[in-house]
Formats: sequence, C-alpha cells, structure tokens
Amino acid sequence: MVKPLTESGLYPTVDDLLGEANARLDADEISDALRLVQQFVTAVNADPRAIARVFADRSLDDFCQALGARVLARMAADNVAEMSEGAAVGPVYLATELYATGGHTAVLEDLLKAGSFGEHPTILLTNVLGTVNLEVIRRRFAAYSVNIECVPDGSLEDRLRWTLTRLRALRPTHLLLFNHHQDSVAIAAAQPSLAAQTIFYHHADHHLCLGVTLPYDLHVDPSPAGYHNCREQLGMRANVYWPLTAEDRGAPGLHRRSLTAGGGLRTCSTGTRNKFEQPYRFQYGDLVPRMLAATQGSHVHIGVLSDSTLECIAEGMRRAGVPAERFTYIEWVPSVWQALQDEAVDVYIGSFPVAGARATVEALGSGTPVIAHQSYLSRFHGATDMLYPQGYSWSTPDELLAHLAALDAQGLQQEALWARARFDQFHTLDALRKTIAAGHDALPSPPLRDYTSDPLQILLDDIGLGVPAERLAAEAGRLQATLQEIHASRSWKLARAISKFVQKVPFAGSL
Repeated sequence: MVKPLTESGLYPTVDDLLGEANARLDADEISDALRLVQQFVTAVNADPRAIARVFADRSLDDFCQALGARVLARMAADNVAEMSEGAAVGPVYLATELYATGGHTAVLEDLLKAGSFGEHPTILLTNVLGTVNLEVIRRRFAAYSVNIECVPDGSLEDRLRWTLTRLRALRPTHLLLFNHHQDSVAIAAAQPSLAAQTIFYHHADHHLCLGVTLPYDLHVDPSPAGYHNCREQLGMRANVYWPLTAEDRGAPGLHRRSLTAGGGLRTCSTGTRNKFEQPYRFQYGDLVPRMLAATQGSHVHIGVLSDSTLECIAEGMRRAGVPAERFTYIEWVPSVWQALQDEAVDVYIGSFPVAGARATVEALGSGTPVIAHQSYLSRFHGATDMLYPQGYSWSTPDELLAHLAALDAQGLQQEALWARARFDQFHTLDALRKTIAAGHDALPSPPLRDYTSDPLQILLDDIGLGVPAERLAAEAGRLQATLQEIHASRSWKLARAISKFVQKVPFAGSL
C-alpha cells in the first residue's frame, strides 16, 4: 500500500491513488473508494499552482464511471424495490450544490429560462460537501416549476445509491451534469443507460474536474478559452460551445455616463475576494489608489473584499491624497448590469487575477466598455477572449493607467456600441436557444486572441508559494528538536506543555 504524500489526500501518482481506491472497492468499501478520489481532486485544486494547468484525468474519470456501473448492477441484481423505472418526465439537472448567487447557479437558471429541454425539470443535489442550504436554493428557483431534491444525509455510498435510484425512477429525457470538480458521486451516478441524452456542462473548467474526458452525448464548454482548450489540448473533438447569457434589460441607448456627462472617469470592478486576493504579482488593493490618482475620477467596487484589502485601498488613497468619497464599496447587487447603469460607470475593469465571465457578459449587455487583464498565468485567468475585437486588455498596471488616461467621451461612446453588439451576437437568451437546438452542429466559439504567458514570472510565483511552507517546516523541525532535548533532560511538566504546543503546528508531512 502506498501512503499518501500528505494528509490532505495527495498521492505520488494517480496509479498509486487508484491502486488504493481499487483495493477499497474490492473490499466492498465503496464510500472509502469515492472519498479517496474526492480528497485527491480537492487536494490538487487547493494548490494555486494547479489552476489552469491541470484540467482532467481519464483514469480518474474511468474509475468513477466503472464504480457507478458496478453499484448499479448490484442494485439491479439485488432487486432493490425502488429500482423500478418510471415514465420519462423531463430533464434532470444533477449538481453538487447550488447557491443564492454564483456563476453555475445562474447558468442553470438561464437554461431553465431557455426551456430547450422540455417541461417538468428536476434538480438533484448530491451534497457531497454537506453544505447545501435547501431553503435558500428553493427560494432562488421559486419562480420556476422545478422539482428540487437533495440526497439525504449519509455515506458517499448511500448518496450514490440514492442518486442512482432517483435517476432510474425519473428516466431523464436529458441529464445535465453540473458537478463540482471533486464530486465523484455525481460522475459515478451519471450512467449512460439512465438518460436518453447525457450532457456534461464543463463549468469548472480552470481546475482539475472529474468527468471531463468521458464520452457523454454532449460535452459543453461555456467559454472560448475552455472550448479551445478541451478541443485542442485535451482531445475533446466533439465538444460544443454554449455562450453564457444574462437577462436582457434592454438596449442601453446613447452612452452617457460620468465622463460623458462632464464628470471624471468612473470605473467599476466586481467580484468577491476569491477573484482578487490570490498570490499574484499585481494586487488590486495597490492598483485602485493608483487608478484614482491617475484618472482623478472615481471607482466602484461590487463584491465582498477582506478588511486587509479595504485597508490597503484606504491607506493608498490617503498617501496619494485621493478623497475617500471617490471610492464606493457595495457588497452585493441583484444585477451587475443595472448597477453599472445606476452608478453611471464609464468603464468596467474585469477582476484579476481571476476573471468573472458572467459579470463580463452583463457589462457587455449594459453597453459598458470593458477592459480585461491579460494574465501572465494563463488565458483562463483573464477572459480577454470574451471581449469585442477592439476591446483593450492590459498586462501591467502602467499599461492600464496609460490607457485610462487616454480615454475620452467620443471613444467611450463607440466602445459602448461595440460592447452591446458583442452581447447581441453571442450572449442573448435567443442565441443560447439556437445553439442548443443545433446540437453537434452548433457554431464554434469566437476565435482566441493572441496570448503569451510569462513562464519566468510563473516560476517565481511558484517559488514564492513554497517559501512559507518551507519556513513552517523548518520551524516545526526546530520545535521538535527542542522537545526531544527537554524530554531527555526529564523536565516532564515543561515537556508536556511544549508537546501540546507542537501538536498544534503543522509539520512538513502535512503541508
């Protein structure tokens, strides 16, 4: 038996992991086998170095699907009473979890609005993370005639059996997978025999995700970067592009925002701390004061940031002599589209280092010029490929500041037209309906922009990420050595006290 490299569940190789998982499977320890895969994917994705570098693994996918087939066959052989087939009633959306807000939840809602898969939809939630708030989800989807069911609490095997039973009873006309990256239960449950058509919606496309490589009836990618990556790098030649959409709140008319009304340039960014507060060369908290000083305008932020980032912005503004009222902080809005218009925003600046694709779509629809960051990490991070061809992307803060300083009212009015035209071409609900109806004959995604990463800076970032871990390991080693010396001196009371302290410090093997 190969021991994992870390307590979090990483193994030296995928083969080592699957060797242990298969041993658990042979011992009829189904939950443990599912858990090992789930923990492994979670551990990989917890490392920032894996983002936009590791996307899929065929061996993991095959294992999950084979495990599900084995459990399904056993349930049928055991004549499980609930395994009888019902009459096909409509589509089933199989998800790990949904939220009051959030990207893939909004996408699922858009598909319900599109109505392309017939009536009587059902949402099944595996809840493998144990964090589903069913009341919140039901409120979110109260406007739709959708049946929402969540797996009862239990082991991972219990969750798999329940999901298989429900799918067998529902006999979906379409089974649409919206699984989280690590949801081994959902992938095991999505057996080809249980639905007339199975569609894998690859929303978790910038991390390692289970299910990516399996030959479903349709593999859907919702971004140009994801579409081309799956097709050209992962070999998914039959994938299709379904554009993201947003509720159309009407053509914005002539672009008359802050600058065009005679005020200073008003910029806006949206996103919570997970979009901005990442290990990265450029930090949002440092950039905002520089933008305000350079433009002599104002900036709106929508989304919850940490106290430390807000303090960094405030301190930077004080040092630059920028009045505090020129920064507006809003934790949440029901519609980014409406907020951009209500706040008279001239330019939308996408989040970085992690872009928000859906927020970009809302900005385009609202007729707001959009600027994106061309991240040196990957094209996934910046979402520059979602811009209209004339849209600007920046690589360094100096480039961004120079561009903002050169903007004028006439140019912004032209960009507003380009932004709305991009939305009308790709991101309306009708465009989504037409794409779904086309099946495998759907039009490909928009072409990718030229892109160059910075391997040296990526390496330097990786080294920087490793420094805290190395320091912690060294400190743990010193503490352990001190404990051994005290133990040898028979200073028992002090030794026990230090032992309790050392137990609270993570050692190198658990990093």
